[in-house]
Amino acid sequence: MVPAAAAPASRRRRPSWFRSVAFEWVRAGRGPGLWLAWLGLLAAAGLTRAGSTGPALAILAWLLLTLETYGLAEPWSWLLPPLRSPSAWLRSRVGWGLLYFGLTVAPLAVLLALGPAGVGGTALVLGWCAVVLTMIILAKYAFYPHATLGRLTQAGAVGVGMSILGSNPAYLVLLLVCFLGLLLKSRNRLRQYRAE
Repeated sequence: MVPAAAAPASRRRRPSWFRSVAFEWVRAGRGPGLWLAWLGLLAAAGLTRAGSTGPALAILAWLLLTLETYGLAEPWSWLLPPLRSPSAWLRSRVGWGLLYFGLTVAPLAVLLALGPAGVGGTALVLGWCAVVLTMIILAKYAFYPHATLGRLTQAGAVGVGMSILGSNPAYLVLLLVCFLGLLLKSRNRLRQYRAE
């Protein structure tokens, strides 16, 4: 019997569809740290569900922990084949990111909604989280593939997102300007990268 020929070293296996669209969460799911932190936050939110502060802080902490998963950019070989339209690519990335975050934050949100914050307060918190997460994903692609510039921009986006928690209405305008700026910059950057 003849042994099977080995595949050439230059041929690489293409990533699965799920791995391509869930790059960040597949990478984050490899280690137990993030999921152990999620269990700890769920336990803390459950113990403090009589008030709104505990579950709200658990949601904020989960948002900050999940932001780490959006630090590394996909390899260009995963990005370029599906990149026919930068706008469609960004909508897809933001949609998947919001879906993953929504599925993981749902138990924490239920605990917040059952407390004094109610459904309205929970909707406001989740809406704010969605805006910050969208800005983080846009910042990742605004300087693609430069990870350092992307991380600095993500830190700035989190800072601007946190600033609206203050009472000055000017911070809301700043948030809107930053959001639109990241949207335009990420679309233009992906368009340039596609042209290279």
